[in-house]
Amino acid sequence: MKFDVFFSICQTEVDGYMPSEKVMFENFFDQVQLADRLGYGVAWVAETHLSCEIQKTS
Repeated sequence: MKFDVFFSICQTEVDGYMPSEKVMFENFFDQVQLADRLGYGVAWVAETHLSCEIQKTS
C-alpha cells in the first residue's frame, strides 16, 4: 500500500512565540525529508499562502 502526506503551512504562535518564516520553512522541509525517508510517495501542500485564517474558514 502506498501513502502520501499532506501539509498545511501557516505561522502559528506557540506559547507566545511566533516562529519566523525561515524557521517555519526549515521545519516544513525537515518534515518532508522525514516523510521521504519513511517511504511516503508524495508530499502535498495546501495553497493558502501562509494564512491560518483562510484554512479555518475553508
